[in-house]
Amino acid sequence: MQYYNLFLDLKDLREYVNYIFGRAYFDGSQLDILYNRTGEAFDFAIILIKEINEVISDLYPILAYIQGCIGDHFGDDIKQNYLSENDIERVDEYLLEKDLTT
Repeated sequence: MQYYNLFLDLKDLREYVNYIFGRAYFDGSQLDILYNRTGEAFDFAIILIKEINEVISDLYPILAYIQGCIGDHFGDDIKQNYLSENDIERVDEYLLEKDLTT
């Protein structure tokens, strides 16, 4: 349930930034907390994906598929459309560190 609650919190933040940010003061007081919670959730998901990959990689190399999608397909489009150059560099470093892109 904690990941679902995190998802809802991040959704609320996204909606706030999309619809209110330009019209109201945004103090960002929850960003560090959400950033840390998101990192923990991603770390857990990455560990789970890698464990599953170890079991099924002979039948379906899911990690290679994920790496290709992030590195060659929609991942690049998302980064280019929504992130600054600085954020793209940070995301790329994270993805490479976690072995999630090509």
